[in-house]
Amino acid sequence: KEYMQFTRNKTIVILSGLLCVQIIVILLLNLFSTQSIKQRNVEKKLLNKYKSENVISLDFKNNDTRFQIEKNGDQWFVKVDQNNLPANTEKVTNYLKMLAELSQGFIVYTGNDQEKNTNFGFNLENLMALEIKTEKSKYSLQIGNPGPQRMTSYIKYKNENKIREVKSNIASLTSNEYINWAEKQIFHDDIKTNDVISCELKPQFEWNNQLMTILQADTTSDNKTFYLKDVSEAITEVFAVKNVITNLLNLQIDQYKLDDINLNTKPVAGEIKMVLANGKDFRLWFYPTDDTDVGDFILKTDFSNFLYVLNEGKLKNIFKKKEDLIKSQS
Repeated sequence: KEYMQFTRNKTIVILSGLLCVQIIVILLLNLFSTQSIKQRNVEKKLLNKYKSENVISLDFKNNDTRFQIEKNGDQWFVKVDQNNLPANTEKVTNYLKMLAELSQGFIVYTGNDQEKNTNFGFNLENLMALEIKTEKSKYSLQIGNPGPQRMTSYIKYKNENKIREVKSNIASLTSNEYINWAEKQIFHDDIKTNDVISCELKPQFEWNNQLMTILQADTTSDNKTFYLKDVSEAITEVFAVKNVITNLLNLQIDQYKLDDINLNTKPVAGEIKMVLANGKDFRLWFYPTDDTDVGDFILKTDFSNFLYVLNEGKLKNIFKKKEDLIKSQS
């Protein structure tokens, strides 16, 4: 009888233990299932049916700035007031692809408390409103501050009062300055240093007024060398001279000059004539800026209808003094 009682108690303990294990397993399965559902929701695409190749315009707007990026044929342009500036195509294309990868993210705050919205970057001074137009749809986002982790951002979708933390650096890449979306490089990438056969530089700056002509050496080598006209090649710093051509071809502007100006009333501060092996030539003229310009010189070219603004430091990498391009005679 005692043995039967012991066996019964042992059986009850074992069954109770098995029941506890089953309960724990069920709870864990429910937990992991819930977590899995939440994770799938977090990773679900935010912009439903969005395809980057169908986008025709981006409209950026914040407290004191508004500009559009519009597609015309196969080309992208930055529209500022009535000006259509050539866009940085690579930057725009990468941005559109990034939008396609936006997920729904985590909801970190729901509500209209102004202080909390400000902490996430959703105040008039910081947020950027973005409207995306495709051939058939519109999407709207509000972009706040970068998130707490690397490559994260705070955004709002449409007019919802939910703040989402998404795994994307969209907050860092969404500049409210049109120039960061526009093409800044003066010359196309298909023009190489070896294509240049001559370059005449005529500076009239306070810091340099030495006229100089750079010529390509007559050689069949793929790695062309350059020298200064009327200066012996033996004493020429060939790498420094070649760098002048390279710096010119890589010249990037700081701003577009969008307001009206009569350059005939300004003195020419510098001039460049560059000739390629195919016979094509390029002319550039530099003028002092107006007091309202953010920069030191206005650039006019004979191959673009736009005027540009440049800082002096960039010109000093091109308009070198002869002594900087000649070997030391010590």
